[in-house]
Amino acid sequence: MRHWVGALALFAMLAGGCDDNEIEDGTGGASASGGGSGGGSGSGGTSGSGGASGSGGASGSGGAAGDAGNDADAAADGDAEIAACNYLTQIGLQVASTISAATVPVAQGGTPTGGFYALTGATLYGGATGSTFWRTLRFDGAELKTVERDGSATQDSTSTGSFVVAGTKLTRNLTCPGATTQEFEFTATSTHFTAYESQGSGKLVELVYEWKSP
Repeated sequence: MRHWVGALALFAMLAGGCDDNEIEDGTGGASASGGGSGGGSGSGGTSGSGGASGSGGASGSGGAAGDAGNDADAAADGDAEIAACNYLTQIGLQVASTISAATVPVAQGGTPTGGFYALTGATLYGGATGSTFWRTLRFDGAELKTVERDGSATQDSTSTGSFVVAGTKLTRNLTCPGATTQEFEFTATSTHFTAYESQGSGKLVELVYEWKSP
């Protein structure tokens, strides 16, 4: 009987030892799987690749558009126009010439009234030429300034100089654009100034200006 009791006790001890080992092994396995899942969270580090969006900074190359500033230099070149002798601007309209077979009017002379004049009429005599005329004058004391654009010209040309009157002849002593002398017959009233410009060989252009302002 004692032998059976002892055998049963030994069997119980062995059975209990196996259960403890299984529990310990199972727990150990759980910790191992925990380690594995921990490694998985490490994959979150791949979000660091989002830093690649920093390459968007390359758009800064758009600053190259600043080269358009060269256009400003081109605009500066646009100042290469005919040198101005004065700052008169056209105050009238472009005038189309008319041709006349009549006798050339006789100049009367007179005293030009100071101020600004706009061209209002142009008549060709003796086969003179010229399709359109656009001119403005300014008498200022003994100085006469002009701005004109005749025919197909695309820019105004200016002149400045003193003038003297002798009978029906007006003589201009130009200082700009060059030191030259011009002479023409004229008629002056309080409201108009008429110049008779010769083209040689009996050809003459009558230019009638109207006084506009002092």
